[in-house]
Amino acid sequence: MTAVVKRFDDAGQYEREIRQLLPGYDVLHAMPAAVLGAVLGEDSRVLVVGCGPAHEAVTLARALPGSLLDALDPSPAMVAAARETVRAARMMERIRVVQADLGGFVLEEHYDAAVVMLVGHMIPDDGAREEFLRQLARALRPGGVAILAELEDTGAAHGVLVEAHVRCALEAGLPRERAETLRGRLMGGFHLLTRERLDVLLSRAGLKVKAELFRAFGMVGRVLEREV
Repeated sequence: MTAVVKRFDDAGQYEREIRQLLPGYDVLHAMPAAVLGAVLGEDSRVLVVGCGPAHEAVTLARALPGSLLDALDPSPAMVAAARETVRAARMMERIRVVQADLGGFVLEEHYDAAVVMLVGHMIPDDGAREEFLRQLARALRPGGVAILAELEDTGAAHGVLVEAHVRCALEAGLPRERAETLRGRLMGGFHLLTRERLDVLLSRAGLKVKAELFRAFGMVGRVLEREV
């Protein structure tokens, strides 16, 4: 199985560019807290996979008073930024930041929910993607939920949607050189799945789609549930 294609090792660059790279970023990232706030109790346990600078983990903690969160990222730079975010928010007692990917994380108990944003399309479908989803399911209690957001293979519409995506990024101020890099990744540098293929892998992992929350060009956000 092949490893993840890329890790973000420059937290500053990530924070400067992510809203330019991903149209609808703020709307997408507001949804996990809203959804989990609607379906979980205040004392829930939540796992954030690929937490980046941990702004989302802090938002989740504020939306779920009394909850405990574990926030994972394999990048030392991201972990350092995440710990600083958590310290600044005075959430050290409720958010634990761990340098690890999901496969290397020691599971101590099951979680009521997990949030996995912008991770899946980094993982190839050579057995690694299926194993990642199995690990995600194992981390959840039966009936637990996950918010999964990743880029999707949109079939015949893919080329048009990529061009529109890149144009939005340019309008948002992304430098043209970076926009060309984005185009290349969208056209073949990421590991995109069709909805049909994702459903197959989810079923094998013991997960199912409960709802679609978000769609902007090829980026899709969904609510998953671990089957009992």
